Amino acid sequence: MNCVTPPGAVLRWAAWYVPDPEVTSEELATRLGIDVADIVHRTGIHARRWAPPEQSTATLGALAAQRLFKETGIDPSTVDRVLLSTTSPDMAFPSTACLVQHALGLRGGGAMDVFASCTGFLAALSMARAAIRTGDARRVLVISADVKSRFLDLRDPSTAILFGDGAGAALVDADPHGTLAGGRVGPITLRTDGSRWAYVHMPAGGSRKPLTHATVAAGEHSLKMDGIPLFRTAVSRFSEIVRAELERGGIGMDDVACFVFHQANLRILEAVAKRLGISRERICTTLERYGNTSSASLPITLGAALAEGRLQAGDTALLATFGGGLTWGACCLEWRGGEVLP
Repeated sequence: MNCVTPPGAVLRWAAWYVPDPEVTSEELATRLGIDVADIVHRTGIHARRWAPPEQSTATLGALAAQRLFKETGIDPSTVDRVLLSTTSPDMAFPSTACLVQHALGLRGGGAMDVFASCTGFLAALSMARAAIRTGDARRVLVISADVKSRFLDLRDPSTAILFGDGAGAALVDADPHGTLAGGRVGPITLRTDGSRWAYVHMPAGGSRKPLTHATVAAGEHSLKMDGIPLFRTAVSRFSEIVRAELERGGIGMDDVACFVFHQANLRILEAVAKRLGISRERICTTLERYGNTSSASLPITLGAALAEGRLQAGDTALLATFGGGLTWGACCLEWRGGEVLP
């Protein structure tokens, strides 16, 4: 009997794109009639980007991918699968991944959306890893993109101050010989508690409550959030899954070079850091200038950490996230040295 060892999956690089229009917390404070100091204190966000009318989720996703290919020198035509995480698709169907595939000039291969809220990047990364290890794909483009600004009630301070638009993209390659530069993707833990779906959701627009004049008038096509229970559950689940992921890998808290967490708001990040007993500085952040970019926040923050040189050969990064559903997840990347080459 021949035993074949499945190839490893390596995240080669991550890049991101955010739209140009910046919306400062000062602007939102004036619009909402609240104190800017209160916004910054509650969220840690000084600015966020909101896409202009001519840009959509597919636009941002394609631009992030184009930047990724430019930075790595990798030929887009070598991609044999596109996975795109979003909860703000361009339209109900076809999938936004199909639109991005077309925008990138790709032909053939699979392209599909992954709908897992802020946990979407790890869900898509898990699918990419599985496809590579089973031999179904050799190079997977994983994109997370969201334009949440189109689904905000700008009269609701609890949500209007939090969200920004953006996209992050990562290339995941088969590594049969264990020689590729990048981050070896370990097993990915994904968890769900569907009983708490109402903590963050958009009531109308689906088959349960289709679009009508009444649903529009009631503001049911904007994001709704029950902040206090969501905060408590996020801090608890975040902390639990980080500890569980480290225990599964036999890794100590001090062995992690940087923690790349979903950029929900600063108070969640600070509460998680306190529970885990780690300094706030060990958590990479992009929250201050981009806000909560939903599932895109993980690849955006990972890409920023790589660009800043926060991961060196032999380092471990721990990725963890939490979002609507409720969903949450974590995984470790073992970073290898060397130049990322096509």
